Amino acid sequence: MTNELLKSILTPKASEYLDNEQYSEFFKEIAKSLDYEKVYYDSGVFENFEKAGIDFLSKLEKVLIGLFNGCNLTKIELPENIKTIENFAFLHCEKLKQVKLSNSVETIGERAFSHCENLTTINIPDNCVVKTNAFQMCKKLNNVKIGKDVVLEPACFYHCAMYNVTFNGTTQECSSVFNLSGPDSYTASKHIIHIKCSDGIFDYNDWWRK
Repeated sequence: MTNELLKSILTPKASEYLDNEQYSEFFKEIAKSLDYEKVYYDSGVFENFEKAGIDFLSKLEKVLIGLFNGCNLTKIELPENIKTIENFAFLHCEKLKQVKLSNSVETIGERAFSHCENLTTINIPDNCVVKTNAFQMCKKLNNVKIGKDVVLEPACFYHCAMYNVTFNGTTQECSSVFNLSGPDSYTASKHIIHIKCSDGIFDYNDWWRK
């Protein structure tokens, strides 16, 4: 199978060509010989698929722009080889409830998980950069764990619930993260009262008022 043929199938309207079972089998076949780094993935190639054949992610270092846009996935676990989640990668995956990021993830792009309305928990690994609006409008995102030396760009958690936030470090280190990012990083500040740290509680509201 050639990359040119793959281009003709992997389009936002892929569901017109293959059903879910066929789609999964399709990827199993091309996995045997295809050079994934040279394949063109059109934005939203998995749109409207209840089950996406995601084994091919083990061949990539990044989840490409808009790749799962609008997909009906309910959960996903990213392998260790994934270092970057590009912009809009999981935009409007409204059924997505569980996301497991590996410790290798270095960047979460703009609006990467925006409007994942049923996502409840996310663990941000150490040294990760979370871009603007990465989790915008994830209204059920209550449980957030933030690693050390992360960078939170403005409004990255815009309109998220954020009732239970834990930071993997000291209160002083937590303060440094917010000093770099600014108060707009947690736009839903009315929901954030305290952030649990290794040596105590970081009072977000007091810090935000300063």
